[in-house]
Amino acid sequence: SSERVCKVERLQAKLTELTQLDILALWTVSDRETTDNHQIALRAIEEAQSSSGN
Repeated sequence: SSERVCKVERLQAKLTELTQLDILALWTVSDRETTDNHQIALRAIEEAQSSSGN
């Protein structure tokens, strides 16, 4: 589960370089375990977008 946190942090770090679709595609390729992973990715995207939007 700490490995999953690392993946989320890596996604957040790349948010400035990647679009939302790129991130979801990247996540799907790198980790196909469950739809739960997509929920985590979407949450990370939303948090980063709202914090950078302000």
